[in-house]
Amino acid sequence: MNNFHNIAVKMCDSLMKQNHSIAQGFYKHDDAVKNEYRLRLNASVDASRYLLQQGIPFRAHDESENSGNKGNFLELIRYTADQNKAVRKVVLKNAQKNNQMPSPPNQKDIVHCIAEEIVKSIIEEVDHGIFGLLVDESTDISHKEQMAVVLCFVDKDGNNQRKIYWGQGYDGASNMRGEFNVGASCKRQDVVKEKYRELQEFNDRFTKRSSLEQQLAIYIDNIREDGRFHNLESLGDLSRLMVETRKHLAHPLVYRLLKLALTSPVATATVERCFSSMKFVKTASRNRIGDQFLSDCLV
Repeated sequence: MNNFHNIAVKMCDSLMKQNHSIAQGFYKHDDAVKNEYRLRLNASVDASRYLLQQGIPFRAHDESENSGNKGNFLELIRYTADQNKAVRKVVLKNAQKNNQMPSPPNQKDIVHCIAEEIVKSIIEEVDHGIFGLLVDESTDISHKEQMAVVLCFVDKDGNNQRKIYWGQGYDGASNMRGEFNVGASCKRQDVVKEKYRELQEFNDRFTKRSSLEQQLAIYIDNIREDGRFHNLESLGDLSRLMVETRKHLAHPLVYRLLKLALTSPVATATVERCFSSMKFVKTASRNRIGDQFLSDCLV
């Protein structure tokens, strides 16, 4: 009977035995689905990271069920499943048909997320510090104008870093798409103006040359007495050691001047190597690779 007493008894039983309740069953089922999805996603991310690091193509010409080689991404997922029983239960055919994540759009989404995380980490490293830009353009295998922008900065540990961004140009890179929405020539002018503005701010901030000269004199005397600075081979070693010994806090003007010297672009060898990497990724057999995917792969 569904009277109030019986209903109250059933509710009491459910309260006393929560592990057997329907709501708890749904909750456990959701956790199991989440864990399976996490395993499947981690396998896809690990495969994508490996392929990106090695510059290997993701897809194959024939990815059908009867194909002997379904592409590096799917074959790497299959190899991971063969080595891990937990992964084997949740990937490829053992996963739900609408949640297997083998499609090219899913692969591109994963690569794009990885690129965004890298860019985010670079922005956090640069913070509000000094940086320089190297900009150059070249044509890829499809005769499209591609522009490489190398970001030069000194990270929080004093290491001189070089990071790469990419954009596509048209008509001699007069218009760019992606991260950069201005012309290449205008971009170069903006880079020069930005560098001049930084130098002008540096000059305006330290108009009193006596303060800088005084700090330089103290810095030189301090360094000469410290044996750790006697066998340095480059400005990069000096910057890194200043951070390790916390002398960049005692001599901030000298350290800022050192960062300006390290980030000022004086050669284009770095950006030229970027185009070598681009030709390694976008080849004659991969000439239909999209511009956004190419940019994400090269970040």
